Amino acid sequence: MSVSDPIADFLNHLKTSSKVKKPFIITQHSKLKEEIAKILQREGFIEYYSIIEEG
Repeated sequence: MSVSDPIADFLNHLKTSSKVKKPFIITQHSKLKEEIAKILQREGFIEYYSIIEEG
């Protein structure tokens, strides 16, 4: 049985992307991820984030 943790995956994606100097990541949107991104931006861990709507 596989367990999925989208928030841990999101944070891990940010961390690994930062280590290899990747300027951005693309991930599925959730309100919780957006709130985490707001906090990370406010605290200076990320420069900015944006939400791209498809369709």
